[in-house]
Amino acid sequence: MRIAIASIAAAATLVTGVSLVALAPTGEAATTVAVQNPSLEVDANADSVPDCWQRNSWGTNTGAFSRVSTGHSGSYAEKVAISSYSSGSQRLLTALTSTCAPALTTGHTYSVSGWYESAGSASWVALYQSRTTGAWKYWASGPILAASSSWKSSSFRTPSAPSDAARLSFGIALQSVGTLTVDDFSLSDLSVTGPTPTPTTSSTTSPSPSPRPTASTTTASPSPSATTTAPASGHTWYVSKTGNNADGRTWATAWNELANIQWSLVQPGDRVVIDGGSTACPSNYDFANHATNRPGLTCGMEYTTALTVRKSGTSSAPISIQLAQDAGRNGTVVIFGGRSTMLPYCDQTSYAASGTAKPNGVSIPGYSNIVIDGRHRSGIMLYGAQDGVDLSSDATSYVTLRNMEIFDNGIFSTWSYGYKTDNEGISLVGHNITIDRDLIHDNGQDEIQDRYTGTLNNNSHAAMHDITITNSWLYDHRANPLFPGYGFNAGS
Repeated sequence: MRIAIASIAAAATLVTGVSLVALAPTGEAATTVAVQNPSLEVDANADSVPDCWQRNSWGTNTGAFSRVSTGHSGSYAEKVAISSYSSGSQRLLTALTSTCAPALTTGHTYSVSGWYESAGSASWVALYQSRTTGAWKYWASGPILAASSSWKSSSFRTPSAPSDAARLSFGIALQSVGTLTVDDFSLSDLSVTGPTPTPTTSSTTSPSPSPRPTASTTTASPSPSATTTAPASGHTWYVSKTGNNADGRTWATAWNELANIQWSLVQPGDRVVIDGGSTACPSNYDFANHATNRPGLTCGMEYTTALTVRKSGTSSAPISIQLAQDAGRNGTVVIFGGRSTMLPYCDQTSYAASGTAKPNGVSIPGYSNIVIDGRHRSGIMLYGAQDGVDLSSDATSYVTLRNMEIFDNGIFSTWSYGYKTDNEGISLVGHNITIDRDLIHDNGQDEIQDRYTGTLNNNSHAAMHDITITNSWLYDHRANPLFPGYGFNAGS
């Protein structure tokens, strides 16, 4: 519990990003792939949009594009400015047409490159077109690029192209108030001829993937065979309470609980997509009518086992665990920790808990290169456990927690004044951890705390470093009726 500490209601911003450089590494042969109008010079119809490119936006923000005459080379470049921002991005993409979007080869990885100037948060994004449905789908995104007032080159390496991927669209997205100017793009097909290399630099941040331009169509899966083998990297796995728990390869055969994910099959570059139901839960949960209105009862899709990650990605192919974007499944993933009665306020004289809190809602015990993303504000909600997210190990690293709402996690006990609470929303340990666009509130003690604080081995574990918190709120919504102006977990 907190002792006479006022509630926190302010955004925490600690930015320590490193831009990604992922050029063709040693041991790979890069073949140039033609990009139409790569230097953005041609505008045959004089509409101020470079031919074979399109301006694209999503989310809640106010942006404006312009064709500027301050290009990196040639006469023109494309600039976008965002004047107000809540979510989403503005980006220039290769046009989503067969004439303009380069063809993809199944299993190949690609390096997209370009030049940029930025005064804001920007990152690479890649989409692909489905061979079976023709719909465009989100594929991959890179880390936050370093801001630069002068022209700066950058490259991003995609995961292996899925078997359903026919064509590629890519660009750099601006996802904050600020400006971004881009020019001189190129594309290479990387044919692996040696062992997987280690990139020379890595990133502490990874921006949120943008929504798919159109909804995808799910096809039925054949009956599972007796022996299940892992497909090529870049596969999408499915989790849904409505699945039959067969093999996780389609919505019909989806694993039906988080504990049922077969991590032995998941490979670097894969996505684990979780059904969030048809109704999104309101963001910034306010505890009103908690007994009958809590997330998972009236909104979202509730899972009652913890998400325990059991496989690492790589720096160039992280494993992404995210809310589904299919219509009817893009509501809210609710990870219910087991205790349905909200925690007592400090010095509360009587209290009866309903349900038993599990140790945690999410655990990442020593794994790395993991992105957990709710895809929209509070797209993953986690509450009712002893700890919300437990990073568990000094070896846990290069982990991004994005678009999550973590609240009402903790334990309770009694002391001379009544009840008190403890434990945190995120139990922090490891290095290169990014907490982005999260709401973390009303947990038993601190919203984020060193996992070893107050324990005997407090000084025996490795030092944490490169911890990044951006666009997030850490606060108490619940008040303590005994101490006006203080959070529920503050007291005598």
